[in-house]
Amino acid sequence: MTEHRRKTDSDVMFRDITVLMDLMPVGVRWLNRQGICEYVNRTFVEMFGYSLEEISSLNDWFIRAYPDPAYRNEVMGWYSDKIPRLVRGTIPSPLTAKITCKDGTIKHVIISAHIALGRIIGIYTDITEHAKTTELQLEIEKMFRLTFEGARDAIFWVNTESGILVNCNQAAEEMVEAPRNEIIGRHFTMLHPPDITDKITALFEKVTTAPDPKEDIEAEILSRSGRRLPVLIRTSITQIGETSIVQGIFLDISERKSAEKALVDSCTLLQKTLSSLNESVFIVDTATRVILDCNVTVESMFGYARNEIIGRHTSILHVSEEMSRIFGEEMRKGYREKGLFETEFKMRRKDGTSFNSDHCVMPICDENGTYVSHVCVVRDISLRKRAEDAIRMSEARYRAMVDAFDGFIYICSQERRIEFMNKRMIERTGYDATGELCHKALHDLETVCPWCVNERVFRGETVQWELQSPKDGRWYYISNTPIRNTAGIMSKQAMITDITVRKQAEQDRAALEAQRMMNDEQRQFLGLVSHEIRTPLAVIDGAAQLIHMNAPRESSSFTQAERIRGATVRLSNLIDSCLTDERLSAGGWLPDMRMHEIAKIMASAAEQAQAATRIHIIAFEHSGLPDRFNCDAMLIKVMLGNLLDNAVKYSPDGGKISLRGTGLPGGGVCMEVSDTGIGIPADQQERIFKRFYRTWQVSGVVGAGLGLHLVKKIAEIHGGTVTCTSTLGSGSKFSVTLAPTV
Repeated sequence: MTEHRRKTDSDVMFRDITVLMDLMPVGVRWLNRQGICEYVNRTFVEMFGYSLEEISSLNDWFIRAYPDPAYRNEVMGWYSDKIPRLVRGTIPSPLTAKITCKDGTIKHVIISAHIALGRIIGIYTDITEHAKTTELQLEIEKMFRLTFEGARDAIFWVNTESGILVNCNQAAEEMVEAPRNEIIGRHFTMLHPPDITDKITALFEKVTTAPDPKEDIEAEILSRSGRRLPVLIRTSITQIGETSIVQGIFLDISERKSAEKALVDSCTLLQKTLSSLNESVFIVDTATRVILDCNVTVESMFGYARNEIIGRHTSILHVSEEMSRIFGEEMRKGYREKGLFETEFKMRRKDGTSFNSDHCVMPICDENGTYVSHVCVVRDISLRKRAEDAIRMSEARYRAMVDAFDGFIYICSQERRIEFMNKRMIERTGYDATGELCHKALHDLETVCPWCVNERVFRGETVQWELQSPKDGRWYYISNTPIRNTAGIMSKQAMITDITVRKQAEQDRAALEAQRMMNDEQRQFLGLVSHEIRTPLAVIDGAAQLIHMNAPRESSSFTQAERIRGATVRLSNLIDSCLTDERLSAGGWLPDMRMHEIAKIMASAAEQAQAATRIHIIAFEHSGLPDRFNCDAMLIKVMLGNLLDNAVKYSPDGGKISLRGTGLPGGGVCMEVSDTGIGIPADQQERIFKRFYRTWQVSGVVGAGLGLHLVKKIAEIHGGTVTCTSTLGSGSKFSVTLAPTV
């Protein structure tokens, strides 16, 4: 046989084999020993979608069929292990694999390998449907286990023949407070308290013998800790293999039992509440209007005992049959329009007396929406009616007070219509403009007033202002206040008061303030002038002292020098008095209180006064003065200077002037200045300490009327007093008492 003939026969045989392969229901793939794919049958292409060209090499097939690298390595490991064995003549065990098709779907297949005609033949059997079914069964079993174990309610399985517990879930373990291995294998009666064993056994027999064993049973579970837990057991019988099982689902109904108890307690409380109400409560048949029930308050409100009134027609509670009929008609009308009925009605007691009452009637409907009965709550409003009468009287008194108010009052609505005007407002307007627009009635304006504050008031703000009327020039204070009526609707109340007198007083106060400021400026000016005078005054005094020291005593120069020095001392005292008055009158000034030798201060004052006069003898004496005394030295000097200067001025004929200092018990000081001058009239002695006051009988004496005023002020600053004793024509004595200060 020639080579050509052999090749032709081989091709024919290969073609016939491929025809047979295409008819096979499994996928077939041929590989040569170099791993090159030479053939895939039609079923292979239909199964996976890959053509021969797309998977011509073993590597191309691995990459496309097993895109996950980890899984690919696992499959390639099988190939690496099994193919060499196959070449050596050992047929390897099949491989169950998941192949990714060209369209992305996954095929579950069994791969077996064989050698024929010098080629490796791979056969791919599609088991996808079987695999899915298996996975579904596994998933269902998993879900059942999860459902069984994860159920919130306890589940127990009991053998119907023996009554032995054969299974339970985790919730059952938690309910019984025992692990599963201590529950399974024991009789079901161990789940329940011993005192109900007979009852539970009878119920179990009933369940296992009944044609329809599904039944809900209320019982109790006894936990390991001894806690009795109420449960509802839902039973059913199922077959597991050849064993009949009673499945019991135990629902914890402790909350429901608590709720039922709470409901019973609530009903009891409701009965007690209804019995304690001040209102009478009736349940009435709507069709017949017969009283079905009532609370005990009926006895105190109407005078009937409950057994006297239950079963009777409601007309016995009305003042007449006619009023009872009217009540019934109005009640049905209220049902139609609002679904309830509320009214005030006069009712009758058993003794025949009547009283005002408030009724609230609520219908009770059946499942078809038909009114079958109603609840009627009756409240005795006799006291409220009396209160309303009292309110009306109060309103009348309020109106009288408003009319007597010395001002104008009006109230307007949010629509700017006048709701009320007091008597004076009506008089000012000329008529009662209630109901009219406020801007038209009060100001004769066609539109809203430019200054209108209604919007602010209706936002809850109280708006107040003052204005001067261009009509009469008088000032008015206007207070706009939001108010609400009994229905809660807001209005604006305007109260207008004539404040012309107050405004005038404010203007007067302003004028006084201006005068005070002017006085302050005058004091400042006085201080400035006094300061400027002191310098030349010191020069004059110094020159006079030099003349006085050098001139012969009998010369006229000596006399004139003494006069000049006396004048400078008096002028200096006057300046000190003015400046001291300015300081004391200014706010915020405080005295400079220090410890001083009070005797030295008094001696210095006497010497200074003596230097200013030749015709007077200034005598200073003291006894018991404290070594040091707390005071303002400058003020004490001014005070003593004023007292001694007055003694000199008001003793024109000369004479003796005494300055005496005496210590007082407790550390105080008394200073006395006495003279033999003209004296002070008795009727002027109380006024001489007033500011700017001077005695009337003195003429030609320089003074500002500040000296004694300052003496009193300085004494008061030191916690002391000043007094005057004087006899007209014989002289005066001024006594200053100073208290010790810390």
